[in-house]
Amino acid sequence: MGHWTSSTTPAGGAVAAAAAPSGSVTFTFKWRPESTETGGGRMSVEVDLLLQEAKESIEAAQNYRSELQQRLHGLNQARKQIRGSSGQAREALKRHFTELQTAASRLLSERLAGLLAEVDAIEADSIKPLDDCQSLIEHGVGQADELLREGEAALRCGLGEKEDKLGSFTKKAMHIQLDSLPEVPALVDVPCVSAQLDDSILSLLRDRVSRHGSVSSHPPVQIEELQERPGSILVRWCKVDEDFAAADYRLQYRRSGSGGSQYEDAYIGRDCEFLVLHLDPHTDYLFRVCARGEGRTEWSPWSIPQTGYTTLAPHGRRSL
Repeated sequence: MGHWTSSTTPAGGAVAAAAAPSGSVTFTFKWRPESTETGGGRMSVEVDLLLQEAKESIEAAQNYRSELQQRLHGLNQARKQIRGSSGQAREALKRHFTELQTAASRLLSERLAGLLAEVDAIEADSIKPLDDCQSLIEHGVGQADELLREGEAALRCGLGEKEDKLGSFTKKAMHIQLDSLPEVPALVDVPCVSAQLDDSILSLLRDRVSRHGSVSSHPPVQIEELQERPGSILVRWCKVDEDFAAADYRLQYRRSGSGGSQYEDAYIGRDCEFLVLHLDPHTDYLFRVCARGEGRTEWSPWSIPQTGYTTLAPHGRRSL
């Protein structure tokens, strides 16, 4: 916008109206547009504020998206851990109980074979005297049959040879000793083999099997801190299950990566920290810990492996 301005000019002045009488005062009107500096400055400030707000909103949206993406990654890692550990637990259970079944079947088969061998030995040792006695009796029956045939033949023969026949028959009968009989054992004197089986073993086995093994969703101990030291790492752990009474802890470590070695024991004892020595600088190592309860022989599930490394070379050795 603008406004009109007026000015007076004496006659003969530099600015005069056309046909104005000499000596008169001339009024001159000019249109002047209103200055835009104030309004333009206000608009510039408003635009700057809007730009600043837009930039802050964009930055906030980027941060928000980044946080959400990190949380999605965390969810994927959690899902991966749950499924991975569940798969490992299934395989461990199947492998363990398959080994138990195989071992139990082998032990039962070996025990059965041993008991059957005992039955066979008793039977063989007990039957042999009976077989010997039977052979003796059958031999005696054969002799008696032969003697009977000779005696009957002697009775049927003529008078001329009857005396010789009967004499020979009588001598043979005396030689056989017809009044001597082998002794046959009574049934109470021979073995009566039986099997004694304690059915309570089934109850004991059922009770032990029903309590054998367990499934845990969280290990009772976790690694709390990893501190680098020259050529070593100080590992600290703590109980996360207050109801678990730990008698010993077991710390293991190995090199990280697909070509890493197998886990090996670094420490077994009652302390909750240990300095793992002889580690190569700038090399990732995986650490895990478990515990053994009071009065128990088996170890608890392993903690979630934690990765640690040291950038410090051992004393007396320069880091590359």
